[in-house]
Amino acid sequence: MDPHSTRNDITNSAITALLILKDTIIVGEGTYLHLYDISDGQHLCRHNIFRASVIHGIKASSHGLAIFGQKSLRLGHVGDGSFTVTSQVAEFPDWIWDLQWLSEPDEHLAVALAHNTVTLWNCAAWQSVRTVSCEENCILYTAHIIGCSWESLIIAAGVVFNEVVLWCLGNQNAGRCPVLGRCQGHEGVIFNIDYNHSKQMLCSVSDDRTIRLWRLSTDDITSSGQPIRTLYGHSARVWDAKLLTDVIVSIGEDACCIIWTYTGQILKKFTGHKGQNIWSLAVEENRNIIASGGDSSIRVWPLTSNTSNEHTTDYLDIDVAVAASLGLPDISANDFTPRLVCLLEGSLLVVLQNGYLLEYVISAKSWRLVLHNEDFQSYCVMRESPDKKKVAVGTIKGNIWLYRVSDGSCLVHLSVYPGKVLSLCWGSDEDLFSSGPEGSLVWWKIKENDSWELLRLCEFLLPHSRHRWLTCVTLLPGDAGFVCGDKQGSVFLYKMNSEASTGPCDPCDKCVVVHGKTGVSFVGQHEGFVYSAGRDGTYRKYALTDGCRLVLLNTFKVFKGFDWLERLFFTDSGIIVMGFHSADFLVFNTSTNETLLKMSCGGGHRSWGACYTTKGAVLVFIKAKQVVLCASKDPGPAQIVVKPPLHGRVIRCILFLAQFNLIDGTECALLVTGSEDTAVNVNAFLDYSDRPPVLVPIHRLQGHISAVCGLSSCPSSIDHQSVLLFTVGGRMAIHIWRVAIPCQSSRGTLAKDIRVDHLAFSGTVDNAARRRHLKKLKASNLASDPETRFMDIKLHRTDTNDTVLLYLAGSDGLIRLFSFCETSRDLVELCHSDIYSCCFLSLLLYHHPVPTNSSRLLFSGGTDGNILVWDISVGLSDSRSTKGNSQAIDCCSRRCSKHNTPLASGRSMEVITQSSLPELNEESCCEGSCSPNSATPCNVMNECNTPMDRASQDARNIGEFLEGTHNREMSLSDRDALTSERAESSFPMSGNLSISSEAATAASSLGYDIPAGGSQERDAVTMATEGLEMGDVLLTLRAHQSGVNALAAKQLDSGRGILLGSGGDDGAIHVHLLGAKIDKTGIERGNKPIITVLKRISQVSAHAAQVTGLSFLGSDWLISTSVDQRLNTWSINSSSVDSENKELSLSSCAFVAVPDISGLAVWTNRAGVQYVAISGHGVEIVHLQGMERPKYNTDNVLPL
Repeated sequence: MDPHSTRNDITNSAITALLILKDTIIVGEGTYLHLYDISDGQHLCRHNIFRASVIHGIKASSHGLAIFGQKSLRLGHVGDGSFTVTSQVAEFPDWIWDLQWLSEPDEHLAVALAHNTVTLWNCAAWQSVRTVSCEENCILYTAHIIGCSWESLIIAAGVVFNEVVLWCLGNQNAGRCPVLGRCQGHEGVIFNIDYNHSKQMLCSVSDDRTIRLWRLSTDDITSSGQPIRTLYGHSARVWDAKLLTDVIVSIGEDACCIIWTYTGQILKKFTGHKGQNIWSLAVEENRNIIASGGDSSIRVWPLTSNTSNEHTTDYLDIDVAVAASLGLPDISANDFTPRLVCLLEGSLLVVLQNGYLLEYVISAKSWRLVLHNEDFQSYCVMRESPDKKKVAVGTIKGNIWLYRVSDGSCLVHLSVYPGKVLSLCWGSDEDLFSSGPEGSLVWWKIKENDSWELLRLCEFLLPHSRHRWLTCVTLLPGDAGFVCGDKQGSVFLYKMNSEASTGPCDPCDKCVVVHGKTGVSFVGQHEGFVYSAGRDGTYRKYALTDGCRLVLLNTFKVFKGFDWLERLFFTDSGIIVMGFHSADFLVFNTSTNETLLKMSCGGGHRSWGACYTTKGAVLVFIKAKQVVLCASKDPGPAQIVVKPPLHGRVIRCILFLAQFNLIDGTECALLVTGSEDTAVNVNAFLDYSDRPPVLVPIHRLQGHISAVCGLSSCPSSIDHQSVLLFTVGGRMAIHIWRVAIPCQSSRGTLAKDIRVDHLAFSGTVDNAARRRHLKKLKASNLASDPETRFMDIKLHRTDTNDTVLLYLAGSDGLIRLFSFCETSRDLVELCHSDIYSCCFLSLLLYHHPVPTNSSRLLFSGGTDGNILVWDISVGLSDSRSTKGNSQAIDCCSRRCSKHNTPLASGRSMEVITQSSLPELNEESCCEGSCSPNSATPCNVMNECNTPMDRASQDARNIGEFLEGTHNREMSLSDRDALTSERAESSFPMSGNLSISSEAATAASSLGYDIPAGGSQERDAVTMATEGLEMGDVLLTLRAHQSGVNALAAKQLDSGRGILLGSGGDDGAIHVHLLGAKIDKTGIERGNKPIITVLKRISQVSAHAAQVTGLSFLGSDWLISTSVDQRLNTWSINSSSVDSENKELSLSSCAFVAVPDISGLAVWTNRAGVQYVAISGHGVEIVHLQGMERPKYNTDNVLPL
């Protein structure tokens, strides 16, 4: 074994091959073959089949399995939950499109190759017997072998000319077979072909989004001609289709699995997979199941069951006959238009325009007159109780009526408001809430003694808004208070006032317009957390802290376009959402990502009621002055997620966060991934000792509206059991999260024990106010590009401990400096660099010990191929007037220089080795691979985010002010113009060019001299940013021909210099040996360091494509990743710094099954084993073998 080789631990990439064999699903994922149990989804085993070929197909027979991919072929055998390889790997001269086990000759395979040839392969001798070619020797996109006897095989080949060519091996002419038939009609390339012998039907799928069917008899293949039917239904390219006995199953690039009839009717459409593609398909008709693979997940669907939109519809007309049977007045002289409807158990209530309340019994299909009240005419609101036995009605005269449904008797009648009752909500069967004019909110208690009573428990006041009434409510335990939502989109927390008060109570906490201005539709509680849903398409999770604070933890988006959420149901398998999508009523399972029910109703702007259970659903609504009742059938068995998804698109960045042990001793490493699907996943890598390791998504963090490009982390200063996670991406978005790390956990409780709180956000939001703001700035030539992306982020914790500096690389040619205070949760832009001529791609923050001083250096790589070395310590240290120059060296700088450890490495590649961690405290590093100084870790849940307050927003505007001008020396007239524009925008500044005291404090906490007071005059912006400079560019390295994607640095022993590694789009890797000394020519310049290049080592052709990841392993080893799907280990000959023969030589090269590699993360576990995680279209984790392991001390390490 290579002493510096890698061993694969897990591959999470596209599922490219599937086969259902008895109770097992056989899966091809990358170069590995996996076995899963269908019933419970247990991962049984895995085996590495090929060295560098992706598995594309699996064929089974009595002789075993034939696995092929690209140009490789191998045989194996499946036993009782195990797999055994029975042959060596056979390499063919061409790409394998299909193969077929033959009955004659036995133990032979027919292998169809990419240049329209077929090879007869002897499995016993493991060699090729003969090869037959077609006369039309062109390149194929696909091929399918029909038959099982060599002499009578028919080849259906999809050629580059958008047609299927048919030829037979038994019809040879001079060693070549002529074309006997052509299937023409496709308008794009053909991706797959299938044939059904019993129906004598051939189908092909294509780039033109169609499935075409041809009649094809094996006795006469010359009469193929034009297709007999063309199926349209996929919205993108179709990858595969299977012809079954009664139906056709297809998959495509739109991530849909569709079941068709042979007449072209769509029976079912499964949309559970995330992202863009379903790559593989397997069907087992005897078991009535379909297996599909995409987005690194495997799902099993029922082949025949009720569809999600199968339901019956009844129109309940109140005609003359119904009116006569109920004893109602002449229908021609009265308005019997239904106005309100609500659903009970087995019946529904309807309020008519003329004040009649009717009940319709669904089973008997009959009407019953409940009561008549003239007070209900013209206007009323109605809500049924949770037990469906009572109904409360509010009227335009301010009256509240309480009725028993069974006999229509009036239980309570009260006159409450001088105006109309705006809304009614039930908290429980005994608790009723009413909302009236001027924001009046009353909590009523229903008492049943000798007679029914409605007791006024307490009165509250809703804050001022345009739509000031209640929409939903949930009671807190012990009737201590309640959480409610209003029509304006805000969520409020009210507490019961135990003391006598003279007026209504105000909310003790609120989240204003948290669901936009369309209203909150639901509030509820689950597992100690509060949830809300609204008509902005999101549902949100809150925590109650100290009994009087409502803290927003996370926001979840169901799917794009599903903007009207009405209710949430909490089940053991996840959260089920009920709402409206366009003109349809939907029930959606968020855990399996599938639509459980779909009914057309015209939308939610109408009176409606619904009930959903696992046995079916009932929806009642009013449309076109009619009562419509829809009832769905039992949808049957739901899908089974055998393997959960990771991301639906390319994973742009990956970060190691922390590690700890489960209760059973299993090592658990937390990895964070950011993707182009705008999601950030917190994943657990579980390295089992008795079964294959797994990568399990724990939390899916939503909030970004564009691709996530960078990740970074640092220990929390408030809770030593937590880590701060920073995510950046498109639209200048910055999200800050706090992740609580448990001391111990189990596989089943990871999601509960690892709590994630959302702390702060900054970025551009695409809304009407923002667009008007940008339009005004554009007219003043001050607009910044709203599409600016933050490409990378690096962190540094300051002397104040609770303040973190954020260095951000922008696609607009700016490097920005932000500060974040964890205590106040203020995120403030402090300054930015002068505009540069290219996009910045990567950053590296490094502390270099120079004689008698320590300099903080920032390395930046751009699309021009240059590496800039910035001295960012001068401006910060000079601005701290109360500290001497020597005292300006923060603890982080001293500690890192002591251990020769960089703060961070290349883009999303934190490479702080665990060997140096035990002696580092919480100030020493700003990446998640280290921990605060805590000898006895404790698990303490923390408070979390509230929306960014006005003070924090004002502080952020200082940075936006400077950013919009790109010039800190602008004239006062320009500043006045900009301030005037901002006063009308969605980001106003308070006062005339003023900053808040909190914004000034955020800057002064870093050492800047900011005058006290919350409002300053016109030069306040200058004072707030005085001394806030990005520093000077000390050195420009012309390293690459184009973009610099990855940076890594390492301090050599004995202060011999810095090793700076870089990888670029040109496929090259350069290692610069940098030296530093102090320039003592001018004290006023702060003793600037002078950086010089001592040596340069290069590998111009290190990779065949752009290098995307780089990391040092000590000072003698370097690893790199590239889009060429290779993980290379490089040896650095550093025996002598002065040696002219210093080399960068390749030690090992490993194939990575993940395509489009874009991220790299390295960490060391407690046993000293170094792991490497590579991200792209999936994640692959390997560990390094044969390299020296640093000793690992678990003392003072964040419970890892």
